[in-house]
Amino acid sequence: MKNRDHRGQVVPFSLIFCPADEGKGTGGEIIHLEKAVLGRLLKTAPLSVVFNYTLIS
Repeated sequence: MKNRDHRGQVVPFSLIFCPADEGKGTGGEIIHLEKAVLGRLLKTAPLSVVFNYTLIS
């Protein structure tokens, strides 16, 4: 997630995950994040992931 190219630009990455609550038996939607980048909105803000996502049924 912290990779940069030869010009110092962030390198987008993909991530697939499925949120679930085993205790409640809920969840199961597969979320596919494409072209996500690790970013900061402010110098004092913690790192966050910025992404566009698509639900896969």
